[in-house]
Amino acid sequence: MKKITAPFLALALLAPAILPSTAFAVDERACSIWLCLPMGFPSGCSDAKSAFVERIKKFKPPLPDLVSCMISSPDIPTADDTQMDAKTGIAAYVPAHMECTDWDTNNDGHKYCRQEEFIPTYIAKDTSCDTDDYGKRTPIGCESTINYVQTLMNGQPYGDIYYYDRNGNAYSQ
Repeated sequence: MKKITAPFLALALLAPAILPSTAFAVDERACSIWLCLPMGFPSGCSDAKSAFVERIKKFKPPLPDLVSCMISSPDIPTADDTQMDAKTGIAAYVPAHMECTDWDTNNDGHKYCRQEEFIPTYIAKDTSCDTDDYGKRTPIGCESTINYVQTLMNGQPYGDIYYYDRNGNAYSQ
C-alpha cells in the first residue's frame, strides 16, 4: 500500500474530526471515502464504506467532490501542486470456469470438447458483460457487469482499483 504523501489530503480528511461539522458541505463519512477507498476500505473504515454504499445505492457518484471536503484556513497547509481525482467505469466480472480449448466431432456428427482449460477469476476493465440472442456471453464466461473506481494523484493511479456492484459488494481478481 502506498503512503499518503499529500499533507493537505490527510488534513482535509481528518479535519472533520477536530473542527465543527458546519464547515463542510458533505458529511464526514462521505469525505472519508477519499482516504479509505484507495486502500480497499481497510479496518477502521466502516463508516466510509457505509457512506460509499449509500451513495451508490442512491445513484450518486461513488466519491463526493473533493473540493466540498476541503476547508480553507490559514492554519492548515495545502499542497497546490497535488491534484486528486477519480476515474469511474464499468467492468465485466468473469468467475473461475472451465473453457474448451480443443473441439472434435464424433461419428454421429456431434461436436464435443476434447480438452478443457481452467480460467481463473478475472475482471475485464472498461468492458460490459453482454449476452447475445443465443445466450452466448462476451467476454466468455462473464457473469455480470460491475463498476469500478480508480483514484488518481497527479494523474497517476493511487491505490488499488476498487470494483463493486450496485449493492456495494466488493469484487477482486
